[in-house]
Amino acid sequence: MEKLKEVHVSRDEKEAMLSEAMGQWWLGAIGTMMKTMGPEATMKAYGPTMRQIGRDRASRFIKEKGYKGHDVMATASVIRIWEKMMGIEGQFLEASTGRVVFRNTKCPLSGTVPQARPSLEYAM
Repeated sequence: MEKLKEVHVSRDEKEAMLSEAMGQWWLGAIGTMMKTMGPEATMKAYGPTMRQIGRDRASRFIKEKGYKGHDVMATASVIRIWEKMMGIEGQFLEASTGRVVFRNTKCPLSGTVPQARPSLEYAM
């Protein structure tokens, strides 16, 4: 029997590969649900899960990073962290204690199923 060649992958590469695979799985699952059930039914079914994931991540972020703040600027800062990690680019049009407006100009989801972007907005 032949022996398989062992491919060495660094921890960072493994984490990136896993993250990409999970992102693709999520997009595929949500896209399939939206095509089958329609956007409203999908968001009704999946929305509570998405909101809970967001709450859990925010809570963990606060504990791990010692992050403080619940105002508009603080919330926008956390959202921008996630957008940057996902490759979303753009520019701030307005930033004040009462309102933050950021225009996205590049989004990796733009080439995916049409329902992917609205579902991501709903999750955030």
